[in-house]
Amino acid sequence: PDSVGELRQEIPADLDRESLAVCRERGFPGGVVCDGYALPYRGASFDLVALFDAIEHIEDDARALGEVARVLRPGGRVVVSVPAYPFLFANNDRVARHCRRYTRATLAAVLARAGLVVERNTHTNVLLFPLILPTVLALKALETLLGIRPDPERTNLTVPLPAILHGLLARVFAAELAVSRRRDWPAGHSILAIARKPG
Repeated sequence: PDSVGELRQEIPADLDRESLAVCRERGFPGGVVCDGYALPYRGASFDLVALFDAIEHIEDDARALGEVARVLRPGGRVVVSVPAYPFLFANNDRVARHCRRYTRATLAAVLARAGLVVERNTHTNVLLFPLILPTVLALKALETLLGIRPDPERTNLTVPLPAILHGLLARVFAAELAVSRRRDWPAGHSILAIARKPG
């Protein structure tokens, strides 16, 4: 903010109007329909841009991050989360229309190409990763060896889970924060990076 007490404004942006309608229902009005290559904001407009599970859907991620760098104020930050490990690219990624998965090195490289300085670069979804990794690899092996064609419209996230299981998984996921606050995790199912615009 430019002054103490200035109102912080959260502006959702998406290609999809239905997604923005969900944002409005959850208390985030004022969404903007746009694509990542041409954000409808003047340069140096924002202190923070958050891209949660977004750039893996964009063909030219470096171009999109360059546009994010344009709208950030000097010293402003971008928070980016992405799915990890290209070798885990599977049906969930195809259904979700992912263009790629990342390593920490490839995410750091694309942020640097956009002129951003990486401050944190850590894996997330770490504690559940020992369960996710063999499951995804087994499903991929079945697809390859047995010629099984997975449903192109459904992912494992389509299966409804009881509320108690949602709560348990959320607590496991949150338990990582005790370590994440102080250091970067070396492995996990996702990656989260924080980068700063110089100046």
